[in-house]
Amino acid sequence: MAKNFFVEGPCMLEVMRGTATINGGLYREGEKIIVHADRSYLIMCSDEDCIKPLSAHGKMREANEVEVKVSEEWITTAENITSDCASTDKCTVLVLGRTESGKTTFSETLANRMIYNKITPCLIDGDVGQSTIGYPGFISSKITNKRVLWERKPQSEYSFFVGDITPVGHEHRVVLGLTKVLNHYLINNIRHFIIDTDGWFGDRSSSLYKLLLVQLIKPTHVVCLANNKEECIDFKNAAKKLSPDSKVHIVSSPPVKKERDRTTRRILRGEKILLSELNKRNLNISETPMIGEISLGIGTPTQIPQELKQVVGDVLYAEKQFDKVIVVYKGREIKTQLRSYVFLNEKRFENMIVGLADPTGNHHFGIIQGVSLQSSSIYTLTPYQGKIDYILTSRIKYHEGTIVKSVD
Repeated sequence: MAKNFFVEGPCMLEVMRGTATINGGLYREGEKIIVHADRSYLIMCSDEDCIKPLSAHGKMREANEVEVKVSEEWITTAENITSDCASTDKCTVLVLGRTESGKTTFSETLANRMIYNKITPCLIDGDVGQSTIGYPGFISSKITNKRVLWERKPQSEYSFFVGDITPVGHEHRVVLGLTKVLNHYLINNIRHFIIDTDGWFGDRSSSLYKLLLVQLIKPTHVVCLANNKEECIDFKNAAKKLSPDSKVHIVSSPPVKKERDRTTRRILRGEKILLSELNKRNLNISETPMIGEISLGIGTPTQIPQELKQVVGDVLYAEKQFDKVIVVYKGREIKTQLRSYVFLNEKRFENMIVGLADPTGNHHFGIIQGVSLQSSSIYTLTPYQGKIDYILTSRIKYHEGTIVKSVD
C-alpha cells in the first residue's frame, strides 16, 4: 500500500522495497538518500515499508493530506510543462516566489520530471544570496541528465559574477547575468532551461525587476509559488502584457518547510566555500586588471606629490585613471577627500570575493588573500587554474566561515 512521509534532515535514508519519489526523482530499492540539515522533503512511497532511516538524526513522520495535495499539484504542473517542452524546439521556465516559497524544490522537481522523460535541462541558478548550483554572489548553471537533489558542493559549469549576496541595488546586473548565461547555452544549441530566481518578490520594486526578466527572456512558462495567490495573480496579469505567449502557472507553496533564519542562511553561504579545494594563485595586476567595485591595472602607474604623501602616509601604489588618481595606502583610515584622488586602504582587498573572468566570459570563484602592489602582485585562492583576462571586484568578503558585505 502506498504511503507518503515528510522528512527533515540531517539524516540518511535507504529504499528498502519498491520505489520512493523525492522532488519528482525516482529512487529504487537499495539506493541511499542524504537529507542535509537544512533540507526537508516529502517522500512518496510505493509501499508503506519502502523507506528506512539509517541514522537517529532528523525527523520522519507520515505526511498529512495538505502536504500530499501540494506535492501532487507540483508533479502535475511539472508534467504539464514537461509535455509542452517535449513538443517545442525551445523551452524556458522562469520560477518565481518569495524566500522559502519552494522555488528551488520545484525547480528540482521539474528538472527530474524532464530527465525522466528524456529531456536534458539546463539549470540556471539566479539566487545570488542562496546559490544551489554555485557560489554565493554568482549566477550559476549546469546541464544535467542525472537525477537532481540538493548538494552542498558547487557544480557550476558557466557562471556570471554579480558581486553581492542580494539583488537589491543590482537588479540590472542580475538581469544582465541571467541573459548572458542563457545566451551562452543558446549559442551552443541548448534549448531547455529552468531558471530559479532569488526570493525578492511580492512588492512593486521586486515585481518590476522580475518583469524586466520576463520582458527580455520571453519565457515559455512562468511558475509563481505562493500561499497568497493574489500576488501571483497580479504578477501574471502584468507579465501577460509583456510576454503574451508565456504560460503562467500559479502553484501553492509547501504548507510545512524547514525554516531557515538569517544566521542559518549565512552559515549555508559559507559552507559552499570548500577551502580545501581552493589553490593559491598569484596574479600580476599589469597582466590581469581589476574592474568593478575597485578598479586597478586599467590606467597608468604614477607618483603623487610629496605633500600629499605626508597626509596619506605609506603609499603602496598610485594609478592615473581618466580624470582621477587612485591611491592605495597602508595604515590608519584617512578621511581626506580631494576631487582628483580616490584613496583605498589595502585592507579593502583582504578576503574580498572576486570573479575571475576567463577568455570565454565564464566567471570563476576567487578570494583575494592580500596584495603586494609594489610588485603588482595579487594573492588569491581559487579552484580555477586556467587563463584569466581580468578580475571582477566586489563589496562582499569571506569572513569567519561565511560571506558578508564589507563595511568601508
